[in-house]
Amino acid sequence: MSKERTYISLDDPRIRSIAKTDPALFFKTYTHPILIDEIQYAPELSPYIKMIIGREKKNGLFWLTGSQMFHLMKNVTESLAGRIAVLNLQGLSQNTGA
Repeated sequence: MSKERTYISLDDPRIRSIAKTDPALFFKTYTHPILIDEIQYAPELSPYIKMIIGREKKNGLFWLTGSQMFHLMKNVTESLAGRIAVLNLQGLSQNTGA
């Protein structure tokens, strides 16, 4: 049985501050598997994600989402090269056809 995924949004200024200033504390507080939304606000998490992936050697530990194109996030893409799959999704809408 798999553990439920924790959802964290870096839109929250308190959470973002911890992610940026103390990534080690962030990952002690929020354990994987984890979905980190708005990852572009804290590229400081990337080296820690890389270390955890290297140590655990499991797929799907982290789901990273954001409103910025991933290939434009220099600090994130460089440190996670070869460790990620990028899915570009279009916006969602509900068309009632009326």
